Amino acid sequence: MTVSERKQVAEAWANAVKTTKQHLMIQVGGTTFPDVIELAKHAEELKADSILCLPELYFKPTNCKELTEYLKNVGNAAPNTPLLYYHIPMLTNVNSKL
Repeated sequence: MTVSERKQVAEAWANAVKTTKQHLMIQVGGTTFPDVIELAKHAEELKADSILCLPELYFKPTNCKELTEYLKNVGNAAPNTPLLYYHIPMLTNVNSKL
């Protein structure tokens, strides 16, 4: 999906959960770093309850420091929204010990 399409889907879910009061978690990872930052900012604008993020998939972090720095930058893009790390090393090949 393009960034625009992902934003449209997030907006549709944000509107849908207004009446159900469900927790809105928006996954922003899996794309280029600038797009991840844009999607994180958009999620915060939508008042998402939380943001879920995969590690960088092309320039994979090779240690905890790199992974932490990446997630810190994503979190700084949406400082008022909790950020959850989507840790699935068997699919991302990011095996940092957390």
